[in-house]
Formats: sequence, C-alpha cells, structure tokens
Amino acid sequence: MAKLKSYTCSKCAGVLMFDSDQVFFECPFCGTAFNVVDFHADELLKQADECVAQHDFNTAKDKYGKILDNEPDNCRALLGMVLCEARVPSIEGLKDPDFYTRCDIRGVRTAVDIAAKRASGQAVLLFGKIASLVSLEEKLVPLDEELKIVNKELTPEALKLSHAIVDVEQRSIKNTIIMAGVAFAVIAGMIIIAFGADIWGSDYWPVLIGLILYVGLIIGGFVILTLCVDNKNKKVFALHNIVVNAKNESYETKAKADGIRAKYADEYAGLPELKTNAEADADTASKAPVRPSGALLDASIDENSDKVIICEKCAARLSLNKEKRVYECGSCGVAYGVSLFFGMPLEKALNAMNMGLYEDAEKRFSNLLMVDPSDFDGLLGRILCTGKWNNVSSICVSDCLRPVTYKNLQVMATEAAGAAGESDKGFFEDLTKLLSLLEELYMIDYKEKSAGRKLEELDAKGRIFSSDEYGINAANYREKWHVQDELQPYVSRKKDLEYNFNKLKETLRKTRSGSALCK
Repeated sequence: MAKLKSYTCSKCAGVLMFDSDQVFFECPFCGTAFNVVDFHADELLKQADECVAQHDFNTAKDKYGKILDNEPDNCRALLGMVLCEARVPSIEGLKDPDFYTRCDIRGVRTAVDIAAKRASGQAVLLFGKIASLVSLEEKLVPLDEELKIVNKELTPEALKLSHAIVDVEQRSIKNTIIMAGVAFAVIAGMIIIAFGADIWGSDYWPVLIGLILYVGLIIGGFVILTLCVDNKNKKVFALHNIVVNAKNESYETKAKADGIRAKYADEYAGLPELKTNAEADADTASKAPVRPSGALLDASIDENSDKVIICEKCAARLSLNKEKRVYECGSCGVAYGVSLFFGMPLEKALNAMNMGLYEDAEKRFSNLLMVDPSDFDGLLGRILCTGKWNNVSSICVSDCLRPVTYKNLQVMATEAAGAAGESDKGFFEDLTKLLSLLEELYMIDYKEKSAGRKLEELDAKGRIFSSDEYGINAANYREKWHVQDELQPYVSRKKDLEYNFNKLKETLRKTRSGSALCK
C-alpha cells in the first residue's frame, strides 16, 4: 500500500509530504535535488541498532520510530521496536524465557501485535513466532508470581520449625502414656507389698478401697490430660499439614512453569532462521523499483484542478503546481503531494487503519478535512485513530490509552460536532456522550483490575494459611471484604453504563450505516 512520507529540504527548509508511490527528486521550493528512497534510512537504522546493542533502548525506539514513520513495514525497525520493549540487545536475548522480569510484558505484546499487522513476506512468520513466545511468557507470569508468594511464606526455616513442633508433640503424647502406666504399676505394687496375700480378710479393706479410688483418680487425671494433649495435637498437626500441602502445591506450580519453559525452548529453536529469512526477504524487496504515479492520477488532477485546499498548518490556500505535482503553501513553506488528495485518499486511510498504522491514517483523514472541513469520514476517522479503533463497533476501553486521552477524545468529538454539517451534528453530539460513558467505564475498569490484583494476592496467601490459628487468615478475610465492599457500587454502576454505552453505540452505527467507519 502507499505510505505517507515527509521530508525537509536541507537547503531551504521547505517541508514536503507525499505518498510513497509518488516519486520526487527535487524540492518544489528551491529545486534542490534529493533521493527520497535513500534519505538517510540506512544510516538511521545502523544508529538505532547500535543503541540497542548498548542497551540505550529509549534512543533506539525514537530512531526506529522515525524509520517506521516513512516505512511502516520495515522489518528491521519493527523487530528493533520489539527488542526495545523486551529490553534485550538482540534476538538471542529472547532465548531466556524469563526475560519478562526485565520488562513490561504488555508493552512487548503491543509491539509484537503492531509488527504482525504491518509485516509482509517472511516477516509475518517471524513476528508470528515471537507472538507465540510472548503468549507462553504471559502464561508463565502468574505461575511465577504464585511461587514467589509461596516461597516468601514457606521458608526452609518455617518447614523445619513445623516438623520440630510435630516431633515435640508426639514425644509429649508418649511421655504422658508412659507416666500414667508407671504411676499405676508403682501404686499397685505398693498396695500388694503393704497388705500381703490375706488383705481381703483383714480390717484394712476400707483403706484398700480408698487407695483403689485414689489410683482411679490418678489414672482418670492422666486420661483427661491425654485427651487434652491429643486435641491440641490435632490442631498442631493441622497446621503442619497446611505447611506441607502448601509446599506440595508449590511443587505442582513449579512443574507447570517448567513445562512452559520447556515448550518455550522448543518454540524459540526456529526463531533465528526465521529472522534470517525475513531479513533476506526485506533486502530483496528494497531493491524493487518504486512504482511511479499512474495516468489515472494525472487525469484526476486535471478534473479537479480548481479544487480549494486549505493548509492545515497555517490555514492559507494551497496552489497547485501541475508540473511538480504538488500543492504548495506560499505562507509556511509546506508542500503536499497531489496523491494525498486524489486517487482514493479515503481508501488509503482505511487501509492504514486496518494495518494498525493509526498515525498514518490520522494524517490522511486530516488531508480529507483540508479539502472539506466538514467531511464526515475525516472528522470521525481522526477520532477513531486517536483511540486506535478501526470503526465505531470497536470503540471500547483500552489499556493502550492514557487517562488524558479519554478527555481529549471528548474534546475532539465536541469540535467535530461544531465543524460537521447540519445532518451530522447529532451524530457527533451522541458520540461525545458515548466517549463520556467510555471514560467512566475506563475508571471502573481500572478500579476492578486493581482490586482483582489485590484479591489474587490475598487468595494466594489464603491457600497457604487456611487455619484459624493464623491471625493472617482473619486479616486476609477482613481485607477481602473491605476491597469487595469498596468495589460493589462501581460494579452496580458498570452494568447500567454498559447497557447505555452499547445502546448508544448501536444508535450511532444505524445513523450512518453507509459509512465504512460505522460498521
């Protein structure tokens, strides 16, 4: 597809914007010749690769971003952006399945998804393989987090103490039984020795009965003491079993994590070869000649030579230079290739959106507004590109958007309502309401995710300590109730918001069902 390019003349500082299928070799303002295809791209790529090798990832991202602005499907730049997000100096750094500990795995996922959409040829297979590795990483994260919690609470010292407690209590039971038996034998022996064989015929039998009762009381006391000790031992053994079971669960979790790491190693095995193939394919594609603009574009220029186009920089009227095929601004020194306004500009914008090139698409929608400030698709397209949505149906809460972006979207919709034609004002007023509901849904979603992470942590601790003997268990329950109570009003509100949001979104779709952006 055609890609937007922007260059600044090194001699007169004139700015030129055009499609990649429209070839220029001189500045429309001063006539300075330059090669738009080889405009420092190789040098910038080399600098970016060096920054990655030196772990200067922020600088590398900036340089890769500039390359992708002009060449969105550049394989080296797309891979570089993935490596920057993963915080590794080369693709070999992805061999370690624990690389997620050094980066934000969500950022890596976003970079890979964007690369997969933009890639072409062999690069599609390369980024598909990296996407599989990231999916395994995402499965590994919660398992490792659970292991951290278990290992933090179940230290070797805790296990050793647990076994020591059980040993002490078992010895206590044995000692109690032995003491009771010894006491009975000693007292019985003393009675027999004291009274002899004719004890029943003597006058001492009341004393004997008393001694027997005394022995009975002692034995009864030992029995009661043994029962009490046994009841205490049950609790001690229960606590010990909790510790042991938690450790066994950690072994199971570790086995799952090790299984994922083994699968990760198998998936990674073919990655270097895919990288080599993708780079070779990219080199071949770069040597292909650039397709010049066709006769259809020339015919379109002739038919629309009197079209009024307003510069988006300074609001001055642009003048058409047919020979150089550009619209020039005499006020601010900007030139626009005619292909931005003729030759299906809306289709180019939609194609850019479908490939995830939202910045490219937003500029193209802005070009539509330069021709017609009230253009419905141009006004709506800029809003959708800001939210990184492809159409009205895909409008939803996204982790990729910052909180301030939701505010900016409402401002853009309000401004669009003011610029739109009379028949479209109602649409953008409803869109403003929809985006207001979306901001509230985002805040609730943020609170739910924060509460969810807290509850997961408390549940993990609860699986380890499930006995009333541990004060931490009661504290966990109280904290969970507190988190859930705080979240309840938002959960109730969310149901109403989602109903109104979906109803309003359906209304917008039906209002302009003929637009590709309202599907």
